[in-house]
Amino acid sequence: MSKFSDVYVVDGDTLDVEGLGRVRLLNINTPEMNFKTSRAPEPFAIKAAEFVKKKVSAGVAIEHVGRDRYKRVLANVWVREASAHNNWVLLDQMLVVNGLAFQIFESPGPYVQCLMKAEEKARKQGLGVWSQPDYWLNSAKSGFVIWRAPVADVEYSGSMVWLVLDESRRLGVRKALISSDDLMSVKGKSLESRGWAVRKRSSFGAQFLLYPKTKQGVNFGEKNSSRTLD
Repeated sequence: MSKFSDVYVVDGDTLDVEGLGRVRLLNINTPEMNFKTSRAPEPFAIKAAEFVKKKVSAGVAIEHVGRDRYKRVLANVWVREASAHNNWVLLDQMLVVNGLAFQIFESPGPYVQCLMKAEEKARKQGLGVWSQPDYWLNSAKSGFVIWRAPVADVEYSGSMVWLVLDESRRLGVRKALISSDDLMSVKGKSLESRGWAVRKRSSFGAQFLLYPKTKQGVNFGEKNSSRTLD
């Protein structure tokens, strides 16, 4: 890990670090500030950013994992925490356990299970974003969403498998990411899937489409970004 002292907080999950550039906290997503639109910040977006500002004020330690398609550094970010005897604590996990971020899957790593447990705790306690989950749950909007619905049908198109939830929503999965056994059993099951929905008009009509990008996102029957509910 490398240590840095000059850190500017863009929002809850994005930092500008002197000597490194723009850094995206790995495997989490905080509510959007909506800087590029006329919309108000999402619930808890400002609180998440303020939380991070306090935590990074004494500097950060960064574990560089890779870069995303926007050329941002993907990293696990650590901060000194007084309540932990001034030891280094994972900032990503602190955001999730306080209900200020959602756990997502961008890259495998040693802290995925920690993030999952942190989110489960925050969700059970109704903290932060989990105090008003309907803003994201089954929301008819573009951007980050959580969809909870049974799979009504399964369709195939080229390299894609489409899990049809209803007339306005479908989950697009690359065939390489899903086993034939899963496809045989998924119809009729209720799934909870999370990610960034895009609204597109196609041969299906105007619909919101969601594309899991990792195996964890389509690993039915386990607690991950597509969680089987029954």
